[in-house]
Amino acid sequence: MDIELAKKLVEVLEDSGVEAKIYENYSGRFMYGTTTTGIVTGSISSVFEVVINNAPEFVSEDGYNPKYDVGSIRLDSMGLDIIIY
Repeated sequence: MDIELAKKLVEVLEDSGVEAKIYENYSGRFMYGTTTTGIVTGSISSVFEVVINNAPEFVSEDGYNPKYDVGSIRLDSMGLDIIIY
């Protein structure tokens, strides 16, 4: 995940009362040592809810195209939390 997207997601999640933090240099399943940035939080549904409720923060000025590349976003379980990367 692009670091700018991770920062924006953490910002809107925290502003909405959802705990989230940036996790840098994460190497997920089948990444074979390649690293990326992710965000750690407790619930994927909270992420969807916050993004939907803050849609203008994630959409370009034309109202149709995303501001961030989200084509390869994945998630892994981290016990009680998840990481979205």
